[in-house]
Amino acid sequence: MAKREEIYERIGEYAKSKGITVNIVSIEGDECNLDALCKLAELTGGEVERVDPISLTKNFANILSQPIIASNVVAKVLLHKGM
Repeated sequence: MAKREEIYERIGEYAKSKGITVNIVSIEGDECNLDALCKLAELTGGEVERVDPISLTKNFANILSQPIIASNVVAKVLLHKGM
């Protein structure tokens, strides 16, 4: 297993041990290692969603319409340079 994939697996195991669910949102056409990232969602019972950049606003509106289950959370979001 590649070192990067091991890191994602360790993060997933840690999140799972803390009761954290990790959901992945990926933009279609990006070049992320979705196979490695999917391990996070898989280990924690989360979901993976690939969104079309043209309908990004609609996709995020649907995601944000879900009830809030946490607050005071810090998240780091990595976006493509064009965003």
